[in-house]
Amino acid sequence: MVSNDDQQFQKAEETLRRFVLRARRIAAHSLAKEPRELETLANPKMSGKINLDGTIELRRKLPDEEIFESLASRIRPLLLKTESIHYAEVLKAIDAVIRRREKAQTNSDALREKYTVLGNAWGQFNEAEPIALRYSTQMARKDGSESTPEVSDSQLALAWLYGDLVHVDVRGKKAPGTLLPIKERYSAAVSYFSSVAILCARTMELVSELADLGALELPQETTSTDVVVGTKEIVETGTAHFAPVGTEMPRIDVLDQQFPEDFRQFTVTEMLRLDDRNHVKLQIESSDGSLVTEYDAAVTHRGTHEERMEWHVLVAGCIEYRFTFRIEGDVACDLQLETKVLTLATNKMVLDKYLFERACKQGSLLQFKVLERDFIALKLEDHSSDNIQDLDINIGFLQDLVTIEQITSEHLLIPNDPATIREIVELRQMRLLWEGNVVPLRRGTIKITALADQTPQYVLAPAGTRTIGGTSYPTPQFVVTHPLMKPTSVEPIPHTEPPQDSITMNIPTEEPFVAWVPEKKDVTTHSDLQRPVTLDLPQHDLTYLFGTWKTENGISIL
Repeated sequence: MVSNDDQQFQKAEETLRRFVLRARRIAAHSLAKEPRELETLANPKMSGKINLDGTIELRRKLPDEEIFESLASRIRPLLLKTESIHYAEVLKAIDAVIRRREKAQTNSDALREKYTVLGNAWGQFNEAEPIALRYSTQMARKDGSESTPEVSDSQLALAWLYGDLVHVDVRGKKAPGTLLPIKERYSAAVSYFSSVAILCARTMELVSELADLGALELPQETTSTDVVVGTKEIVETGTAHFAPVGTEMPRIDVLDQQFPEDFRQFTVTEMLRLDDRNHVKLQIESSDGSLVTEYDAAVTHRGTHEERMEWHVLVAGCIEYRFTFRIEGDVACDLQLETKVLTLATNKMVLDKYLFERACKQGSLLQFKVLERDFIALKLEDHSSDNIQDLDINIGFLQDLVTIEQITSEHLLIPNDPATIREIVELRQMRLLWEGNVVPLRRGTIKITALADQTPQYVLAPAGTRTIGGTSYPTPQFVVTHPLMKPTSVEPIPHTEPPQDSITMNIPTEEPFVAWVPEKKDVTTHSDLQRPVTLDLPQHDLTYLFGTWKTENGISIL
């Protein structure tokens, strides 16, 4: 008669035999054959590229998803609690084998220690409690809306396994992982299941050691039976921000594109300034010595040529001052200068260039400071107010374009043609609409088409595009009205089905129509329309749009 202990041991042996078959199948997978490659997948690294426009690309190398799916599928029985080779059952079986040796008074301290280490490691992969192994993450829209809770890498990985790979419905504590895109779930899954594959191999080593010691029997078919019959990457472009160590992370749902004061955007300049030797402060001073503005600049190159020093200093992310000089004592002398504008790849870079040029036109001296000491000073030419006004016009519409880019997350081409006044005004109106304002449009009448015998209170302008300087930009769907808007003529349109009328809508002569985007501005009564926002375009004559009407006059609402 077989004793209870023998029955338990036989069950343990059977569990470990099944485990060995599965572990060999996992080890035979193309991604698991090379331990170093598997370690790389289990402990991923990000590489980054900082562009001159201030954006940063973060790259995470990933294996081909279809290939990796097969590895995760082979691993799954080790994590599924209902499977006979769930890791807890395997650990229980190993413990039974070691206890049998211990009862026979065979020294098993080293085996017990290895078992304990394995048990602690496997415990991190408990699907019922998916902890953060390496990181947690959140996601939200740029305006802070629709933010997710913090989701651990384990939740993301298990949501990929049960929601994207082997099932459809994800339940329990794994469910929050479905709130993030599949690329995030898959990226986490690569690290998670690669780690399980490595842990499986280490467990197999202990089982093999026990078999070699004669502590359990692994039949030949268990160890010899056949068990088996490109790399991609994620590229994300955006901006990165950093702050001193210990700074509290801002809440992702209330950022609204505005980071706290301690956070700085990680740009080429900021990257260079991580080395204190590259710190340069550029101050622009007026003729009376007062500060116009200052820039954190950075040394991009330093060297010597024919006994002269060479320094390249990057300012505003797009202008490089190239100095050659001799040092006499602590003074730079015999200075030669070349100024180079780098390739302007985005509207933001063009805007930064214009902002720097405007600051220079307001000043009379460029003062470069190194280690808080005056290093090189350059005199600036006097400029007429006409030149500054031209710059202000360019700065104004580029700020509008950049703002629309930020709101819509669209990259817009740089305008190549001169912008007309009408284009500049329309762009400002569209930007203010995107920002959620009630915006004055123009005086006059509007001609619309409506169903017969129906007079609409609002006119809906569809989303589309407009242009400035030959560059297209997106416009939102918006509503147009005036509280006192009335039809002045109604003419039936012949041969329409259902019948339609052509209606001319009129408003008070000296007041404009107003517009807003319902998704961005809540308008419930006419009083919400009474004070439209000012366009703030002092360089342009807007009488062709508004006549003598001024924003401060508001509009009539009765």
